[in-house]
Amino acid sequence: MDKSYLMYIFDKEYATFLKINKLAYHLLFWLFAYLFWIFIFRNGTLVLTHAITIQFCYLVFIAGNYYFNWLYTVPRLLNNRKYIAFGLCFLLGIIVGALLLLLLLGGGALAGLFFFVIKPRLDEMAAQRNPERPVNVNVSTPTPASTVEAPSPTPTPEDTYKPPAGTVQFVNANEKLDGKLAEHYFDFSFYYPQKWTRDPKAGVAGASNFVKVDRMLPPNFTQENFAVGWYTSTGTFVGDMPSFPQRVEEISKSLSKIITDYKKVSEGPTKVNSMDAYEFRWEGVSPGTARGDLNLWGRVIFLPTGKEGDNTGATLSMLCTNLAPELSSLDDVGLRGEAPVILDSFRFGKKK
Repeated sequence: MDKSYLMYIFDKEYATFLKINKLAYHLLFWLFAYLFWIFIFRNGTLVLTHAITIQFCYLVFIAGNYYFNWLYTVPRLLNNRKYIAFGLCFLLGIIVGALLLLLLLGGGALAGLFFFVIKPRLDEMAAQRNPERPVNVNVSTPTPASTVEAPSPTPTPEDTYKPPAGTVQFVNANEKLDGKLAEHYFDFSFYYPQKWTRDPKAGVAGASNFVKVDRMLPPNFTQENFAVGWYTSTGTFVGDMPSFPQRVEEISKSLSKIITDYKKVSEGPTKVNSMDAYEFRWEGVSPGTARGDLNLWGRVIFLPTGKEGDNTGATLSMLCTNLAPELSSLDDVGLRGEAPVILDSFRFGKKK
């Protein structure tokens, strides 16, 4: 076989090999650059929602500008000493890329706003305007078709809740209140563990909370606590929704001034029993105590009464520390430990 032909085949195969490896090197370079960026500027955590949205858009912007200059402006303009044209194209690439990035991020933000904020609110408002009638199925004694009877009322939580052993009930009262607490008084009750203590400074003249109960370690180390305050409400979750973010911002700003390493972790809708509410979660540190540095985890819940026209809602505040052996993270607040019975038993209205 002709030697020149063999060299031709070899050169062709080698060129193909180089192209494949060159592409692989480029992909690996951008992958490692991206991961480096994520772990440096995201505090060592890879957050999926950022990785597939905002951070990825930045990567596309930088890579696009690089290849535009590498493949076009440098070889065709800079290497041919067309410096002015090179400078204009270089700036134009940055401007066009930035505009495309803004359009992409703006479109994603609008889509997220619609699907995660606007659409749920529209669905909820539609559900309130057209509530579904409950379907009661009685297998043992069906109702005769010729008889029209009023349906039996569905048992309320007050009718069915049975407090566990070792708990005591708190029922709100206004005899000792003054100022804002008297002005914004509302009826509520809940059960709490009997070994918890009630703060004597709450629910009296000059207090800021209707009640505060604590689970303590001697002499005065908090493991868990729960307090009930108030906020100005429209009575319904939908009516209060526009004001919730501002209330979160106000309380979060106050907490940041008194808690070391304070950080608001999340906020959004939640439920207390079957009642719609809005909450934010936070964490911080209490340094240099006799038991060392304590991790603080907290939740603040804004709970409307559900009755349109009520001008006061409940602010439920929970604080836990790592001194409670059942708790290990913010996710445990109100779900583990001894506080869940409080949320499960919380009710609006007078106790009959």
